[in-house]
Amino acid sequence: MSDDGKTVDSCQKKYKGAVVIPNGVTVIGRYAFWECFYIATIIIPDSVTMIGNGAFRGCSSLTSIIIPNSVTIIGDDAFYGCRSLTSIVIPESVTEIGSHVFERCTSLTSVDIPISVKKIGRHAFRGCRGLTSVVIPDCVEEIGSYTFRGCTSLTSINMPKSVNKIEGHPFGRCTSLKEIHLKNMIPEDLFNNAFYGLNKSKVTLFVPLDTAETYRNHRFYKRFKNIIEE
Repeated sequence: MSDDGKTVDSCQKKYKGAVVIPNGVTVIGRYAFWECFYIATIIIPDSVTMIGNGAFRGCSSLTSIIIPNSVTIIGDDAFYGCRSLTSIVIPESVTEIGSHVFERCTSLTSVDIPISVKKIGRHAFRGCRGLTSVVIPDCVEEIGSYTFRGCTSLTSINMPKSVNKIEGHPFGRCTSLKEIHLKNMIPEDLFNNAFYGLNKSKVTLFVPLDTAETYRNHRFYKRFKNIIEE
């Protein structure tokens, strides 16, 4: 703990069970709980506004955490490798999911991305093998490279029309993917980058009403064998 009591900056590595962060703390510092392998739950007060880079990286026994609405910044690598974490609710106070934040959270089955988020950083959910579906809200504008790469249980993706920038191949090696839901009335070339490498004969593309023929005639989307209006 810092001298002014505002920042948690470290934790004993052998600490077990639940951690209750005192009210009045505003910052969980960089790598504060890094590789605290035996912590199972963490309670964060609504005085906290920032979770620093790598704050809970490698907390492999962490199963539950509630991020309060006071938090506006979740730093890169914050929950990297928290392999026992099964679900996470990101508060609407957060506008950006940083790079590598939930990478290799292999037990994560669901994530609630709020309508406040504008950007999902690179590798944010890479290797989350338990994640089965993702609904990206109609506010996200940018998706970083390899964001969902290697999410081998992911079966469904909902892509909003708000997205205007996609880097790398965010859905590479999503080998169980069966459905892609698009909201754009006009086919967007930028999604070619997003779905690079997918077996398009095994994925059903869902598009808005009265647009299927347009998608079937598009130089990229015509590779999908099944295009259905919804």
